Amino acid sequence: MGIKGIDCPHCHKYIPKEILKGKEKVEVDKLDKLENKKKDLQNLQKQLETEKNNINKKENELNNKEKHLTEERNFIENDLKNKQSKWDMQFMIDIKSKNSIEYYDVIVCIDSILGIESGWKVKYSNKGKEIYETMKNKELVKVGVVGLRNKGKSWLLQKFLNKDLPKGTSIKTEGLSIKYPNEEDIKNDRNYILLDSAGTEEPLLDNDKKLLKMNPDEALNQLELIAKDKTLTELFLQQFITNTCDILLFVVGVLTYSEQKLLSKIQKILRQKKGYKKLFIIHNLQNFIKVKQIEDYVEEYLKHSATFSIKETIFTKTDKSTPDLGKNSKYFVETFKKNNDDDSSLQVYHLIMGNEFDESGKYYNDFAINYLKDHLNTFTNIKSFPVIEEIKKSFIKFSEEAFENPIKNNEINIADDLTIKLNKEKKILFKKCFIDEMGFSNFFGSGFEPKYCITKDNEKINISFEASGKITQISPESHISNDGYLIFSISGNKELKLFSSEDKNLKIYENTMKQGNFKFSIKIPISEEIKLENPDDPEFIKGNTNDGNGGIYTFSYNLYKKKQKKLYE
Repeated sequence: MGIKGIDCPHCHKYIPKEILKGKEKVEVDKLDKLENKKKDLQNLQKQLETEKNNINKKENELNNKEKHLTEERNFIENDLKNKQSKWDMQFMIDIKSKNSIEYYDVIVCIDSILGIESGWKVKYSNKGKEIYETMKNKELVKVGVVGLRNKGKSWLLQKFLNKDLPKGTSIKTEGLSIKYPNEEDIKNDRNYILLDSAGTEEPLLDNDKKLLKMNPDEALNQLELIAKDKTLTELFLQQFITNTCDILLFVVGVLTYSEQKLLSKIQKILRQKKGYKKLFIIHNLQNFIKVKQIEDYVEEYLKHSATFSIKETIFTKTDKSTPDLGKNSKYFVETFKKNNDDDSSLQVYHLIMGNEFDESGKYYNDFAINYLKDHLNTFTNIKSFPVIEEIKKSFIKFSEEAFENPIKNNEINIADDLTIKLNKEKKILFKKCFIDEMGFSNFFGSGFEPKYCITKDNEKINISFEASGKITQISPESHISNDGYLIFSISGNKELKLFSSEDKNLKIYENTMKQGNFKFSIKIPISEEIKLENPDDPEFIKGNTNDGNGGIYTFSYNLYKKKQKKLYE
């Protein structure tokens, strides 16, 4: 017999069999549900494990990529360092055993304008003096290099002229350094002379520590003089190279404001010069190793520069005999109208150069160098260039602009060893120099320009000027120019002596009376009807005021009187 029921262990009541079967079924259903939930949780756990594994796998992949990129970066950095070392090995020079004169023929030591008082010495290579004497009257193309320091000027010249020249920050190009063509150059019609300088923005130096030994006021005054001397020295070298050279190479790096200002100065000088010159701006972009980097730089900066407007040009062969100049064939040109009456224009060529040992250099450099050489070899407007004599003439002209007391021809001498030196009694007095926002130099003298009057009658031409006070050092100059003008210049010094030296307690609150150095120059046209008997030596007539300190000064020219022909002879 089966079980009919049981007693409940809690309440001791009888529970029938049918009820027991229902409860058992409920319990079984609950267990089934719990089992299903357990399976679901196990599946979810497996999914999470899978996701975790995937995340770990991706993390490992990222770590591997990071490691690979780090290794690639380190490889590129080491490669660049090795290439830079190779660069240095190829172009740098051991300064313990080498110096600039081993690579140039002549160096004029123009490291200071004031240095001419003791003499600008001239250094020669072993055969430098002989070369200079042989070449000074030869007709040569004059190639000059300008730019800021450490922009690759000497390296460019090495590439351009196949010369072994110093390159790098450890080598200081001295003063005005000159290289003449050798026998091989002359045989191949490469008749050019190279003029190089250290470049602008050299740092101020105090090698002897003299400033440290001075009191603060003296040191400040001396520093001001050193800075002015340095500025004028760089300006003179810039002007000399720009004015005298036929082909100018202006080397820039990644374009800076300082380079834009220097370029504006050079273009201003060239616009005012007569004659045919060529200006090449070499963009020496050694920091860019890829062609795409340079192309982006040209688009973003060069084509939007405020100081020049370039037009892209493609080099094409004129005939089958024209050689290929390189992989690249692009250059950039801009044209300016000159500020003179010869209706000529100035063309400026922009050439790109990249890193010598990388993709950019292999693409750009051959074309740039070959294009320069092509222009150099076809330049025909050449003249002789005795460089030492030209330096003397240029310095005299420069002194008229920059000095309170301009240098005269008889006050500067060239010694037998070609040292350029002022007379002992001559001392240089700088004018005040102001460099404006665009880098242009403006000079202001401490003196003034007196008022003058020109009169003419049947016998004389009189030039009178007014300068009351104590006048000293009057120096007139007079001559007839090639274009038929009487050029009259006068300079001197006016000193006001209004008070005696005993007036020690006298204070001057304001003074507008002009004093100091004065100078003026005038041009008087001389026609066929007007001829002077004494154009080089006018008669000097000095006027006096009541105090005996001068007043009106007159210089008189006698007119040439034609002899009348007799009616009957």
